[in-house]
Amino acid sequence: MSDTLGALREAPRDRYDVERLLGEGGMALLEERLALLHARLGERDEAIRWVEALRNRRPGRFRLIVTNPEFDGLRGDPRFRAWLRQDGLEALLRR
Repeated sequence: MSDTLGALREAPRDRYDVERLLGEGGMALLEERLALLHARLGERDEAIRWVEALRNRRPGRFRLIVTNPEFDGLRGDPRFRAWLRQDGLEALLRR
C-alpha cells in the first residue's frame, strides 16, 4: 500500500507515466470516466477523443458505451457512427 501511495505522490509527467502507474485496465477505466465527464459537460470533441482512446485500448468496452444512455449526445457524431458500423454494433441502438 505504501508503494502505491508513494507512486501517487509523484506527479505523472505525461500520459505514459499515467499508463505505467495505472496499468492497462486502470487506464481504460480512466479513459471511460473522462469520456463520460466530457459527455456530461457537452464537450463532444473531448468526449469522442477519450471514447476513441478507450475503443483502441479495450474494444469490448465500446459496446458498453454504445448502450449507456449517458453517451446519447455522442451518437449523432459521424465518428461515433463510423465506429458503430465498423464494429457491427448499429443494432444495439435499435433495442
